[in-house]
Amino acid sequence: MRDRLSRERRSAFPRPSDGSGVRGEGKDRLSRERRSWNMSRIRGKDTTPERIVRSLLHRMGYRFRLHVRIPVSLSSSNEERAGVRSRKPSTHNSQPSTSFVRPDIVLAKHKTAIFVHGCFWHRKQSCLSYGPNLNLALNSEPIMPDDWSREEVEACVADYLDMLLIELRGEEFNKAERNRRLQQLLPQRSRGSIEWKHQNISAVLVQLGLPYVRGYKPRFNYQELLRIVVEERLTGATPLFEAAENAVAQPVVAPPSVEDILSILVPPPVRDDEPRTLRDMPRGVRKPVRRNYLEDEARNRALGLAGEELVLRFEYERLCRANQRTLADRIDHVANTQGDHLGFDIMSFEVDGRERLIEVKTTQFGALTPFFASRNEVDVSESRDANYQLYRLFNFIREPKMFTLGGSLGRTCDLDSIQFSAIPKSSG
Repeated sequence: MRDRLSRERRSAFPRPSDGSGVRGEGKDRLSRERRSWNMSRIRGKDTTPERIVRSLLHRMGYRFRLHVRIPVSLSSSNEERAGVRSRKPSTHNSQPSTSFVRPDIVLAKHKTAIFVHGCFWHRKQSCLSYGPNLNLALNSEPIMPDDWSREEVEACVADYLDMLLIELRGEEFNKAERNRRLQQLLPQRSRGSIEWKHQNISAVLVQLGLPYVRGYKPRFNYQELLRIVVEERLTGATPLFEAAENAVAQPVVAPPSVEDILSILVPPPVRDDEPRTLRDMPRGVRKPVRRNYLEDEARNRALGLAGEELVLRFEYERLCRANQRTLADRIDHVANTQGDHLGFDIMSFEVDGRERLIEVKTTQFGALTPFFASRNEVDVSESRDANYQLYRLFNFIREPKMFTLGGSLGRTCDLDSIQFSAIPKSSG
């Protein structure tokens, strides 16, 4: 790639001064900072090979879509190797199950998917001419093998659960240092791949009703082996369960103090993939944990009330700064004054006087921690779609932040039924 940096910008990336730089001797002619910058410019989508292939297809008259999520049928053994998530459990290696992938190019009319892969990372023997001239001893092996062995997965899960236990106890730890130690145990895994696996573990724990480590946003496209190992590690994890129980039952006397109340508002989190619902998961996935600690937290009335009081302060300040003091004085905490049957907690106002119906959901855990909504709340959000607002408070104990979702919960959230009301069917 041609270097387009100006001389001034080049000075930020000094070259080594030790005289190294002879190609093939295992030393890089660029500084570590410059090499890191170069590697950061390598894209995962819309690469030059992809654009060449797309251009050729277009000239040949084909029309296509890019990076579309499509279902594929895999046996359980191939599924684990591919690291994709299954919609249905398979009871035998030869029995196919439905999974999902994102090809680079999809020709739907011809039922064809195209994956454009470079030669460097796979290191096939026929493509070694495209490999680097440095560290030639590494050329005989792939840089990053696709499959995670059971030993690697167990090491990551053990490290993650230890971090979660420390965090639930309110103690501090250094995630970067722990990642470096894991890289020493797993020399074939990079810092990024270990972080990604930790995010996969977050997704498994959320689906099992446990909180996740702050900063490891759940990614739900995990391999089945990871779920199995997490369940095994949770068996008999009494200290972790006790810490989770203490955390979700922690009494909250008053909302935490915030210097600038309006500063707690942040954009809604962006989810990178679609979570599996309980109905899509094998029945064995639903019961490795004795209780759903996230549901227990949602029933913590002291926490919920503290969140509502913080939102009352937020709304009052928002309207006052908009020179709507009269509207601010009319804000009503209806969950207290009229009861919690209305489907929302706070009656506030837009700056033009229209009603704003606010339902408050509070958690001391991460932004993507699931919250629980009643049937009445969902129905009210649909019938009052133009006025309804969900205020989601997270990291409430340490550093409260909040994002809002406007409109029907069925439109702004993925809803998953976890409890049903049942009566016997008629005999006819």
